[in-house]
Amino acid sequence: MRFAFETVIWGRQLDDIELVLDTIAACGYEGVELAQSPDEIYFRDTASPEGRRQVRDYTDLSPLLKERRLCLVGLAGGTLKRRMEFCGDTFRPAFLYVEDWKEDDAEARQAVTAQPPFTLGLHPHWFMQVQRASQVRDRIHRFREVYPGSRNLGFLPDTAHMTIVGDNPAEEVANLFKDLAAVHIKDWKPSYGRYSHRYAQGFVPLGRGVVHPEKTLELLREQQFEGWVVVEQDYAYDSIAESAKACADWLVENKWMTLPAPVGAGSSKVLRFDEVKTREADVRQRELSPEATKRAVSFLDVAIPATIRGSTHFYQTAVDAIHRLGDLDAVKLYSYFPHNEELCLVGIAGVPGHECRKILKANAGLCRDVITDARIQEFDLNESGHRGRFDDDDFLQRLTGRRMVTVPIFNPSNPHHLRFLLNIFPTTASYWGALPSGHTELTRLAAHLSRLADYVADDVCSAAALETSYACGHSTSKKEFLSNLVRLVHRQFDCEGVSVFLVNETGDRLELPEGGTTGIEWNPELKAHEHYYPPKTGLTGVVWATGEMKLLSDASKDSDGKRRSWETRQSFDRDECLFSPLARLGGNVVGVIRLTNKNRPPGSRAATMFTDDDAAVLDSILQAALPYLELLTFQERQLSAVTRMVHEFQVPMVAIRASVDFMQHTLKVKSQTAKDMFGEDYLSDVMNWSAIMGRLANNARVFSAKPGSLALRPALTKLKSQVFAPAIHQVGPLLQEHGFDPKCIFYGDFAEIPSLWIDRLQFQQVVFNLLANSIKYADKSRLKVRIDAGHYGNTYSIWFQDWGPGVEPGTEGLIFRPGYRSRDAMRKDVAGQGIGLSVVQTIVEAHGGKIRLTNNANPTKFEISLPMSLKSIAPISQP
Repeated sequence: MRFAFETVIWGRQLDDIELVLDTIAACGYEGVELAQSPDEIYFRDTASPEGRRQVRDYTDLSPLLKERRLCLVGLAGGTLKRRMEFCGDTFRPAFLYVEDWKEDDAEARQAVTAQPPFTLGLHPHWFMQVQRASQVRDRIHRFREVYPGSRNLGFLPDTAHMTIVGDNPAEEVANLFKDLAAVHIKDWKPSYGRYSHRYAQGFVPLGRGVVHPEKTLELLREQQFEGWVVVEQDYAYDSIAESAKACADWLVENKWMTLPAPVGAGSSKVLRFDEVKTREADVRQRELSPEATKRAVSFLDVAIPATIRGSTHFYQTAVDAIHRLGDLDAVKLYSYFPHNEELCLVGIAGVPGHECRKILKANAGLCRDVITDARIQEFDLNESGHRGRFDDDDFLQRLTGRRMVTVPIFNPSNPHHLRFLLNIFPTTASYWGALPSGHTELTRLAAHLSRLADYVADDVCSAAALETSYACGHSTSKKEFLSNLVRLVHRQFDCEGVSVFLVNETGDRLELPEGGTTGIEWNPELKAHEHYYPPKTGLTGVVWATGEMKLLSDASKDSDGKRRSWETRQSFDRDECLFSPLARLGGNVVGVIRLTNKNRPPGSRAATMFTDDDAAVLDSILQAALPYLELLTFQERQLSAVTRMVHEFQVPMVAIRASVDFMQHTLKVKSQTAKDMFGEDYLSDVMNWSAIMGRLANNARVFSAKPGSLALRPALTKLKSQVFAPAIHQVGPLLQEHGFDPKCIFYGDFAEIPSLWIDRLQFQQVVFNLLANSIKYADKSRLKVRIDAGHYGNTYSIWFQDWGPGVEPGTEGLIFRPGYRSRDAMRKDVAGQGIGLSVVQTIVEAHGGKIRLTNNANPTKFEISLPMSLKSIAPISQP
């Protein structure tokens, strides 16, 4: 296999193709794939007024490639027709990049039927029409049916994009190995999520992400692949040259690529890498005119302060700022959804009173030309051909100049990704953008807007994630978690409805859990027991099955006609929805969240449809919330298992006690004892240990009870005789096991505390757990426990003291948390699950009291405070 480098990292335009080729050759690559449109590739030419001249075609470029011993491997930018023209009649690269193939595409048909034919490399791409290898496989199959025997549609996999959508790159390359046109090797990490435009910020040099490109390279080597491997680095963390070199270094260090002999040795036309870096640092962008610079500063002065107020406000402020640059009737800014092929208006200025809530189809009208060619275009709307393809006649009638200039705005982290279309409507044909440098000025203005939009999105996403962690992190149950999540999402997006569906325990359907919606209505044709979503049923089920986020301008047009539910809403004339799976990268989808009808902020004239900014924010919220959902789900399952176990545990334990009672009774009738028969009183030991088992089982019962739901059976109880004495007797086997004398536990007469309305057995559990902890943690040489009680202020207080190892400073707030185990417990291999003190706290608080640690060591001291009202009133029991 041979290695090439793709030029996407240089942006939408190559002003110095020689420097680009020098960089690629100096890094050791043997080929180049051009990501830019042929109309945006230039020689550097200081003699030209613009400082550059256009590369006309392959014959113009060929000498530069030969000097550097480079091959032109593929072309990816611009229309397919323009790339074929650039290649001419005889030159055929390894592939021409395409993102889809359709039978009725005239340009694709021309490419594969040319003589000689071109090979099309079908590239699955996240957030585009073709995303997965399975879709590529289907299209290649259909292509072969249309063109029997032809192999001119090939698979152009991208290891990063395949990882993002959940495909395994190495496996899919192996499955489609015979159909490979070439392979794009790229790395990525999920720091920014995988939805919408933010994922592009995750592209990193090879070996620094989670893609593991070495697995694909190993497969290619095993299969003796003789084609091209194209290294793609979309985002430059250092300089462009350093990023390209970092990928080459990784390939060389891991023995995938061997550096060729020095290129062009002795030639002054070819640069070494150190010379490339120096030249790159010296390159300066062409200066704008003073008037253009003034306009750019004017725009930034208004737009930058708006970045702290969210996307909606920023977009409207940005178009207002552009409109004020002068000589414009109106300005519109559309957000582009490539997966839906839709354009959503997010900002409009000029033409007072005009609103546009219509969603434009990106594959029709004038905008289609700009999206296809990815270049600034101007349209005279007086011409019938252009006027007939304009989207709004009423708007057109209000324009003075009847002209439209459409500026494509790309993701600053991925120049392949079109994010916005900016439509400006000049009052005259001689407006400032029509000057010789006009397109350059508009391109720079678009770049400023795109970068600022990224800052806004990053700020909003970070804030939403932090708020989510705070809100969801305080949840103690799944119901509380879902209520907090729904409330947060509802407020964040100001939408009419939110619902969260979760996959059930058996994994065969989506169910609506308690607390998971702001309000929902089920299809009246469904019976109550049918209120769920089977796999792939309705758009909700489709999102569960595919794991793909969906933004829809009209969700009522359900793809399979099986719509089962909808959120309660106020706006019945629209049904705009945002669907998102609840899933980690590479993980199973555990649920689906659905948002309906975003409200329009006061004063906004833009459409209410959810945008890709909303998708990014929702993804940030869900990624922050998922760990808490997973933890609560695990705890819920654990509690359910404990409850079942305790229930099943009761039967044999009762049977054991009944059997021992029967044996003791039989011996008593015969005037015998167990000691007479066995030499030791084993039956009493069995009864004592069964009492221990009962206490441990009660711990599990209390632990598994829902917060505030512990059932109490209060009765007037004497603490000394009915609580402490029985509990101390019950720890007898533990004292014996550890070699301690029962006399090392001291307690007073509790004369200051009257009989209280408490649950006697539960309070025995409190004393048992505290004493058991003292015994388990005590040093082998000694144990000393002292229990006192008295009347203190408006409460009755009980003090437990022991002279064991104590509680480590800094962990005072942790010891009552379920599952907490101290370092001392792990070092001494103390048995237990870390729920004893949590159970103590639950029982005490159920009686209206509190427990706290008042001294860490020498002695370790716990204080239980009970309200004086227990003298006459029983605590309220919540079943």
